[in-house]
Amino acid sequence: MKLTAIASAILLSSATLAIAHPLGATAERNSAVSNVQRIDALYRGEGKPGDVVRSISNPDVVFRVTESGSIERRNERFGIVETQRPRSILRKDFKYRGR
Repeated sequence: MKLTAIASAILLSSATLAIAHPLGATAERNSAVSNVQRIDALYRGEGKPGDVVRSISNPDVVFRVTESGSIERRNERFGIVETQRPRSILRKDFKYRGR
């Protein structure tokens, strides 16, 4: 009887640990997806001047909407700054590079 109780307690505790890990990964994934959606919204022209989004995968990369409405991509580690205009309504295909 005691052996059954101990075995079931071990199984239940290990099942709880097994469930906890994927939930943490899902929360991380959701955070990264929402960050990608925010960056994409800037490139679709939905950002306002002064909006800033920092990349989750590379925190040195910062996206900012300038006063003129263009998007500035700045890599703080290497000091690289690139500026692109938002995609126009007519050019929203996946091959468009903002030029």
